[in-house]
Amino acid sequence: MAGVFDPSQLTFNGEEVKDIREAVWEKVFQRPEFQLFHSVHAGIKTKQQIAYVGKLGLIGRKSDPESCEPSVSDETIALSEKFWDPMFVEDRLKQCWKDLNNSLFRYSMKNGVQVGDLEGTDYAIVLEDRVSEAVQEMVWRLIWFGDTAADHSDATGVMTPGIDLDYWNPIDGFWKQLVAIATADATRLVGTLDSKNTAASYALQEFDGTDTTNKIAINTLEQLKYNADYRLRQRDDLVFITTQSVADQYAKELRSEQLDSSFQRIEGGYKALMFEDIPVVGVNLFDNLIRTYQDNGTTYYLPHRAVLTTKENLAVGLEEAGDFAGMATDWFYDRRDKSFYTDIGMHIDAKVIEDYMIQIAY
Repeated sequence: MAGVFDPSQLTFNGEEVKDIREAVWEKVFQRPEFQLFHSVHAGIKTKQQIAYVGKLGLIGRKSDPESCEPSVSDETIALSEKFWDPMFVEDRLKQCWKDLNNSLFRYSMKNGVQVGDLEGTDYAIVLEDRVSEAVQEMVWRLIWFGDTAADHSDATGVMTPGIDLDYWNPIDGFWKQLVAIATADATRLVGTLDSKNTAASYALQEFDGTDTTNKIAINTLEQLKYNADYRLRQRDDLVFITTQSVADQYAKELRSEQLDSSFQRIEGGYKALMFEDIPVVGVNLFDNLIRTYQDNGTTYYLPHRAVLTTKENLAVGLEEAGDFAGMATDWFYDRRDKSFYTDIGMHIDAKVIEDYMIQIAY
């Protein structure tokens, strides 16, 4: 049985492409620099408390002229908590050298008894690049779209029927947490995108000319900012994180008003639109994941989303900081079964740190 690569998908005549690096590589979906709007918390190995200390309420009341002893206040400082609860995610890729024998990979394979050791060959070079991209996407998928209650048979049809839910249910990602926060506190929610998200078909969910005329994206960004808690609004590191659909619609509305819609470079060289000096970062990976994995056959689940928050408030818990692929992958050749393995594994969790420091539209 073929492993990671199935050479039977390519015609092999002995004198075709001899180097897989000459092939046209499928493009990946764009992701901003990870630390552009995530704060990484290293050393999160097991369940760990996050403690919160609230504010002290009103103090300083009128003195009782008949008493020398001040009255005792009944104000208290509230304490609350959340918990890091990192889950281990893992996978394994296996490749038997014989599956590659009649293929372009044969040119770079080793000789004799070492033929099964694919380390350092074109196969390993290409696989390392593809795995690195997949690990990056895995992290983004889990921290944003993870859902411990993921289901494709419930009434809402959130997950596409037939997909393996184990790729989604290790942790609750940011979108799950953000929706829960807005459900518990309606003041954190802006409802401007609701009519499109709840429309009855793919076509009706798409933005159209009426939405441009009505400035649905501009109104969304405006309400996200001006309805936000003042403690969020006063921060100078605000960022709008949106699906690409919302960012594109914002650009169209600016153009329709003959306003400058040029993109500006922000941290990490990423290009973003600006709304009142706040970056509007559209992430097309979000759109791809929604359209591929949150599709009930008639509509997409919340295809248009936006959140106003800060990098500090979107926390990712890992065992160690650094290159995801480097810490999450292990490559080895097993002489017993003459196969080359790639193991992927890491502990991961995501937390919205302070609930009042977000404003969301969906």
